[in-house]
Amino acid sequence: MRVEMNRTVCSCAVCQYNCRTIPGYLLPDDIERLMKAVGEENLYTFGAQYLSASPGAVVMRNGEILRIPTLVPNRQSDGTCHWFNRGLCAVHAVAPFGCAFFDCSMNMEEADRRSSAGLQILLYHWDEYKSLGTASHYVKLWMFLEKLGYCSVAPDILRKRRKENLDNKNVTQ
Repeated sequence: MRVEMNRTVCSCAVCQYNCRTIPGYLLPDDIERLMKAVGEENLYTFGAQYLSASPGAVVMRNGEILRIPTLVPNRQSDGTCHWFNRGLCAVHAVAPFGCAFFDCSMNMEEADRRSSAGLQILLYHWDEYKSLGTASHYVKLWMFLEKLGYCSVAPDILRKRRKENLDNKNVTQ
């Protein structure tokens, strides 16, 4: 399963605010590309150094509310994505799906469509694991990081914090 859509290229201050508050999630195809970009060949070494296990997005499926666990970039002590330094993304050319395919000029309908497409891919991997016991490298890496305690705050909580921060600063996005 692959996402067929165009990358965005925006790196304006508003888009960079996402890098500072809620870095985007990875899809399975992102992992190999990012490993190559940072020069790491071992999946678990790469994951432990660069990623965290997130509880993931809250979705509704067949009337049931569930979370789709996601891998996300590690964050610096101030909450900024660890690949984001001095206003630049060190992996911008090969950025994860949740970064590379979204920007501030996108309307909510398009952002939701794109997010849904990515989450469907992840749901497929988690469903395959639950039904067949077959874990993809993505699922294995998430479970490895979660077991080590390398975990991120859930994205809905991060969005709530970001909104409160924006409201307190009277910043518009």
